[in-house]
Amino acid sequence: MPNLLDNLESWFQSKISSATKQLTSVPKEKTLLEVCKAIQEGVRGRVLAQDKGIKVFPFTSIEIGIFAKDEEQRDSYEAVLTTDPPFTQRIEELILEEGCRVRGLKVSLQVSVNAAMAVTEQPYQLRFAKAPAAAPAGARPAARLVVMKGEAETNEVEIVSDRVNLGRLREVVSSSGSILRINQVAFGEGETSVAREHAFVRWDAAGGRFLLFDDISGSRGTRIFRGGETIALPRGASKGTALEDGDEIHLGSARVRFVCAGR
Repeated sequence: MPNLLDNLESWFQSKISSATKQLTSVPKEKTLLEVCKAIQEGVRGRVLAQDKGIKVFPFTSIEIGIFAKDEEQRDSYEAVLTTDPPFTQRIEELILEEGCRVRGLKVSLQVSVNAAMAVTEQPYQLRFAKAPAAAPAGARPAARLVVMKGEAETNEVEIVSDRVNLGRLREVVSSSGSILRINQVAFGEGETSVAREHAFVRWDAAGGRFLLFDDISGSRGTRIFRGGETIALPRGASKGTALEDGDEIHLGSARVRFVCAGR
C-alpha cells in the first residue's frame, strides 16, 4: 500500500484549487507543499526507536504554526490545510505509519500573518508537549494566551497568576497620571478596536476553570469563537464565561487563543 503521507504532491494536486496555485509562484518563498514536507519530517524526527524494533512517540500534543505573508495568503493556506482530509489528520496518520500508538494525541494547526517570518528558511513552528501530571484539586493548571491577530507587545503570555488583563497598551493611566491597570496581554496603540481595559481572564479555583470577563470594551465587545460558533459575552458582566482549550478570544478585530494543558 503506498504511503499516503510520503505522497504529499498527489494530495496537494487533488486538494489545491486554481485560486491557491498562485502561492507557489512567489520567488524566494517556500511553497506550502515544501513547508508541509518539512513539518512532516520534523514530526517524524521526534519518533524514538527502542529495543526490539519498538518505536515511541513521547508526546501527547503537537502544535503547528505556519506563517503567511498577508491575510489573503493566510486564508488560502487555511483553505488548503483544512480540506478533507485536513493536514492535522495526515500528521496523526504519519505517526501511526511509523508504528507508534499515542492515546489522546492532539494535533492543532494555526496559520498566522507574519510577513517577516513567512520568507525565512523556516516559515513555521512546531511545539511538542507531554500531558502533565494531574494537578491537585483546585490548583491552577498550566495555560497561556497566544496572540493570533493584532500587534501586541508579546505574542505569547503564560498565565502565572489568578488574573490576566487583556487590553490596549501595557499601562493604563488616569488623567492625573496614576496607573489604573497593567495589561499582561498588551496590544499596541494602533490597535484601536481593542479597548484599554477590554477584558480579563480569571482562575476560578472553586469551579476548577478559567473564566473570561468583558471589562470595559464599550461598543467593541468581547466574543469567544468555539467549534464554529460565536459566543458573545455580556458587556461588563460580573459573571464570567468558562474558557475551553483552543478557544479563540476576539477583542474587537484582534484575536487571542486560549491554550490550557491537560484540560
